Amino acid sequence: MRHLKYWILAVCSIWLTMGAYPPGQATISTNPPSVGAGATFSATACGFTPGETITFTINGESAGSGVAGADGCAIVTLIAPAQPGTHALVATGHTSGIIASGSFIALASESPVATSSPPSTAARRREGLATTGQSIGTTVRAGAALVIVGVGAIVLTTQRHRSARPVDRRR
Repeated sequence: MRHLKYWILAVCSIWLTMGAYPPGQATISTNPPSVGAGATFSATACGFTPGETITFTINGESAGSGVAGADGCAIVTLIAPAQPGTHALVATGHTSGIIASGSFIALASESPVATSSPPSTAARRREGLATTGQSIGTTVRAGAALVIVGVGAIVLTTQRHRSARPVDRRR
């Protein structure tokens, strides 16, 4: 019995610290996906907390920041590095610590290359497509709470039955 309260405390602690499962995946995309070296381009980061400040870095160097809208997405205009090649692009949420990473290509010429990449998550959101899947975090928490209540009920019932048994005084 004395150890039960520690088990209940441990389960409650785990339950309270659990996030939604599976965890949301932050995304980052550029428009266009390939840009001329030194040219401006648009970067979209999604999956952040609404109202959160998001810092964008290119190759580890600060490139700009934006604020996530109600949909958790921030769109900023950045400048591509002067050297051509593939460059790392990272968006970091100040409050949540969520990180989205990707890359883009800076071309030697100013003309972007057309690609046949699938639309980004942000583009799909703007087009109004339905979001599929379900976060089961709430369901898992509710299940954990029911298990805790059930274990507590069993313990209380067992204690009452033990205390209600008549004491054999024939000895």
